[in-house]
Amino acid sequence: MFELNLSLEGVIDAEDNKENWINTCFSNLEDDYDKVWHNKLGLMSVGNGDVIAFDLLSDKEDPNVAYLSHDDAKEHG
Repeated sequence: MFELNLSLEGVIDAEDNKENWINTCFSNLEDDYDKVWHNKLGLMSVGNGDVIAFDLLSDKEDPNVAYLSHDDAKEHG
């Protein structure tokens, strides 16, 4: 079962978490795995450190949701 909890505090935490992963591990825009972390708005941090985010380069009125995995999960992207 998946539970979705959104709050302004949670969005700020998810965005900070995403930026921390980008700065420490996923900064190489030439790498396809790293690239997925960029141009996203973190919405919710997952208990294992992953992030659920909106894709800011997709449809502005109905953006895609992306799962950002820090450890090569099959759901990444």
